[in-house]
Amino acid sequence: GLNHAVHSTWFGVLAETGFIGLVLFLAMVFAVIRSAKNSLNTVLLNQETYPPVIQAVAEGNLSGIVGFCISGTFLTQGFTWPLYILLALTVGIAHFVDKRSNKQ
Repeated sequence: GLNHAVHSTWFGVLAETGFIGLVLFLAMVFAVIRSAKNSLNTVLLNQETYPPVIQAVAEGNLSGIVGFCISGTFLTQGFTWPLYILLALTVGIAHFVDKRSNKQ
């Protein structure tokens, strides 16, 4: 009757979905990190094209995802909303940056 927690996002995903689920989860996290880095690099290289708020959001997305990865080592949050909100924001910024850079 006692609750047991793994106290790690990575072990929690592994325990609930197995190795295949962990690999897919890690692939999703790495894809989001790569997308956030690419968006931020594009915005930084073309600062005159993008408003300052886009740079702030791109930096916030990347730092939020890195923070999730670090805190996920000590907290069980693989199936809670923070990562998926960051994922949605990152996809939105990536879409905006891609559309804006293709117009030029």
